[in-house]
Amino acid sequence: MGSVKKVSSGAGDLAQW
Repeated sequence: MGSVKKVSSGAGDLAQW
């Protein structure tokens, strides 16, 4: 996938989900 998602927790701004 490779989508830039902002997690509410703030852990891992560039998370590939």
